[in-house]
Amino acid sequence: GGGGWGRGVVRARAAGVASGLPAVGVAQSPVASAAPGEVVRSIRFPVLGGASVVDTFGAPRSGGRTHAGQDLFAPKLRTLVATTDGTVVRMSNTASGLSGNYVVVEDAQGWEYVYIHLNNDTPGTDDGANRHLEAFVPGIYPGAQVYAGQPLGYLGDSGNAETTPPHVHFEIRQPDGTPVNPYDTLMAASHE
Repeated sequence: GGGGWGRGVVRARAAGVASGLPAVGVAQSPVASAAPGEVVRSIRFPVLGGASVVDTFGAPRSGGRTHAGQDLFAPKLRTLVATTDGTVVRMSNTASGLSGNYVVVEDAQGWEYVYIHLNNDTPGTDDGANRHLEAFVPGIYPGAQVYAGQPLGYLGDSGNAETTPPHVHFEIRQPDGTPVNPYDTLMAASHE
């Protein structure tokens, strides 16, 4: 999968939601019109209630890195759900560092779905208290089996997102660990 910075400026889709923030549009086919060379996985949209997304895959980041996913912006504490049936293979309840709180779900084919910057604040604050149950729902731990649509945790601003609007950085990684641009997959994702 590719996806470069130049395309990121023009690839955005949104539809209104009750919160007043935009949400991504929904394509009805599990294989919506992907850009040439892009991978489209059949998934459940990772943010319950929708989120705003602009294609920034491959955009420059600090330390010479490039953006390996998509940032899905929505109100803090919006519920994050499993995009597919799978197993929680990694998670962290450490609000510092680049990623902060995160969880990774692996499907039966070995694809990973990565959720970064989960909540680290007491509801209604920006206190960084980082209590486990304000980042993750009960029953989410390494080895836990999850199903598509099952709540995993809550959108936030932990890690290096502390000074940005609340969002989840969402990645899709091939079985060999290579990230693919999740934009077209997100556009085709089911919201049910």
